[in-house]
Amino acid sequence: MTYYEKMAQRRKEMKFTQKDMAVYLGISQQGYALYEKGKRKFDFETALKIGEKLDISLDDLGLDYVSDTD
Repeated sequence: MTYYEKMAQRRKEMKFTQKDMAVYLGISQQGYALYEKGKRKFDFETALKIGEKLDISLDDLGLDYVSDTD
């Protein structure tokens, strides 16, 4: 399962609509839909917000990053 499929599945499990997520992120519903289709990449800040709202890890969102403290 891709990160965007996991994101859509988790959103549905939590009973949020795409519109709910879009409002939370301050974007259009169409813009959010592109995230769930894997047609638009999100930045680190957006990933954090999505992860927080959906209670999903950054790894599950397909965001690989390295800490500056390593």
